[in-house]
Amino acid sequence: MDYTKFYKRSYTPNGNYNLPNYDLFISAYDECERTQFPFSKIKASEKVWLLFPQYNYRNKDEIPTEDVYFKDGRRETDYFSEFVEKYNKVTLNSKKICVDSTGFLRSHLIYLITYFNFIGIREFDVLYTEPVMYTKGDETEFSTNVEVVRTVDGCSSSPVTSEEMNDVLIVCSGYDAMLFKAVASYKSSCKHKFHIIGFPSLQADMYQESMLRFYNVKDSVGNSKREFAPAFDPFVTAQVIDDIIKGIPKITNIYLSPLSTKPQTLGMVLYYLYNKDKLGINILFPFSMNYTSGHAIGVKRTWIYTLELPGNLSMP
Repeated sequence: MDYTKFYKRSYTPNGNYNLPNYDLFISAYDECERTQFPFSKIKASEKVWLLFPQYNYRNKDEIPTEDVYFKDGRRETDYFSEFVEKYNKVTLNSKKICVDSTGFLRSHLIYLITYFNFIGIREFDVLYTEPVMYTKGDETEFSTNVEVVRTVDGCSSSPVTSEEMNDVLIVCSGYDAMLFKAVASYKSSCKHKFHIIGFPSLQADMYQESMLRFYNVKDSVGNSKREFAPAFDPFVTAQVIDDIIKGIPKITNIYLSPLSTKPQTLGMVLYYLYNKDKLGINILFPFSMNYTSGHAIGVKRTWIYTLELPGNLSMP
């Protein structure tokens, strides 16, 4: 399969968003301009802000009061329990859907896309808006200390063999090098380790900034082979993963961990959905109790990706 044939395009803030009117537009709230701007720009019959408890908005003046979905559940299944009751196979049938991934927690973005695949949604658009810069450069913190490394709910395919002699770990690494360390330590038994670096990066200095952090934990991570995929391209990311897997004979288990940009996270979940019925694949994530928001400045460009899902209707 050639993942690079999927459709993508981009728009600048002053450009004309030549997009259709959607039936449903879903975005995850934070106070950054790059999430607020598309929400005001996109035309849709219904718009929904997802408000995640992990962002800890203490000031009610900070958050919207209308078109908000909130559930005080931190696990993906707990958080989306009421969402999936409202937005089910019947209500979303034949609807034109757009999801803005920019403000999402990566684990929750993965779960939502996996759920869409489960209920038979075959195609929808996903947005991602690049920042002009991060407020603290290579010192930007996105999460607190890691509490647990586990499989994202609904993202473990079966059968997964109990053999571990030829396991593969593939990590899309970004700013949070300590997350990479946590995942690599959790799966230290993997024979093959790869980390995919976002290059070209979103900004010229972002590659250097992320590499600075990686080198601080390099000794703890152990030997890992370096691969590259554009930080803004989910489809090339999926293709790079596919090429890695095809180059390793007799794989036992595959572990994917999306720790970089939302577009690369999309690439990982896309590869998972197209291959989960053929291979033993788990999507791992190092979970923290809290996450930070509002760490990006400005709007550089917005990417629109058209995701086509395989529709293999199974969800663990």
